[in-house]
Amino acid sequence: MLAAGALLHCVGTTATQGAWCGDGGEVRKQTLTIAEHAPLFAVVPLQPGVYVFRDTTGAPLYVGKSKNLRRRLQSYFATRATERRKAKMVQLFAETVSIELTGSDFAAMLRELELVQHLHPRFNRRMRHPERYAYLRVDFHAPFPRITLTTQLDDQGVFLGPFAARQRMRTALEEICDAFGLRTCTDPLPSAEQGRSCWRYHVRTCLAPCVGNATPGAYGRAVLQAVRTLTGSREALRQWQQRRTQLAESLEFERAGRLLDRELRVRAAQRLLALAVHRGDDALVLQPAVEPEHAVLWAIRDGDVARTVEVPRLALARAFRELWAAFSPARQTVLFVGQGDLDRRWIIHRWLRSAEGRAWSIPVRGRPMAAVWEDLRTHAASLPAALPLGAPSESK
Repeated sequence: MLAAGALLHCVGTTATQGAWCGDGGEVRKQTLTIAEHAPLFAVVPLQPGVYVFRDTTGAPLYVGKSKNLRRRLQSYFATRATERRKAKMVQLFAETVSIELTGSDFAAMLRELELVQHLHPRFNRRMRHPERYAYLRVDFHAPFPRITLTTQLDDQGVFLGPFAARQRMRTALEEICDAFGLRTCTDPLPSAEQGRSCWRYHVRTCLAPCVGNATPGAYGRAVLQAVRTLTGSREALRQWQQRRTQLAESLEFERAGRLLDRELRVRAAQRLLALAVHRGDDALVLQPAVEPEHAVLWAIRDGDVARTVEVPRLALARAFRELWAAFSPARQTVLFVGQGDLDRRWIIHRWLRSAEGRAWSIPVRGRPMAAVWEDLRTHAASLPAALPLGAPSESK
């Protein structure tokens, strides 16, 4: 997989102070001394991109992105900017600012994430701490395993995640354990002869292996069903819906309401995990490039960037054919992503559902190549200074 934004910045070139770099003479990067260029930043283009403030030692202070780089940089040094804490910190400590053009706001968002994860700037709070993500852990080596919430990975368990909404997942996990009768006790499991049980046994929200009510096989099947439900299975939800209907017909509205609350919390847990497992959007994203008469195509497979290519718009048909292969490999049942990839999936997920994302993305899943190409032609015709396109069967 290509790194997000890898084709949208200078490769093998270091931007020196006051000098631009780029392909074909088109400017892409520049490093400016703040004392010389603030507050107007007149040499900065009115284009989308990312910026990095650095101190006198070159250490990164803050990474940001904007649809309009010049106006964003000017906002840090405007008269009223001193009232804002972040602007005040930049004014006090920043010596230089590095600018990188990306061609589109979508590319800028992904490039900003890449830089934050790589540089760990001092004043960025968002996306800096992947270790704060949480996981659901299952230890299938135990005869009666628990599903627990953890931030630590080890070699003993199976992990679902990562996700950031820890409290919401903790609430949903409680509902899952109640729904499938899974134990939540942290003490060592007593033997059946001891006959010791907790309150969850008496309110019938646990299979109670502590008193011999469940065999390891039956309990293990309940754990697997809970895991399948968390990773997207609707089988249990359909059963609960049928049960709610029966309870409502019997006028047992209180029990039906409790069952509905459980269902809603479990659905919330599914949504939290949806971006961390193998179920995301398949789409082609078309965006303008920094180079005149060029465009960038993004192949989004299962909610993440599979391939990216920047080409002249006359060669868009050929690029489309190449990117189409990214949607061909067979899907695995479940594919878990790492901590560092989850932020990128969230960015793509939110952008595809925004007005801009809906306007410039083309759904792919379940559609033939010819239909997607026709949509792509329509989108390309709307790009600024668009050129006529050939057909994908033509060789160029």
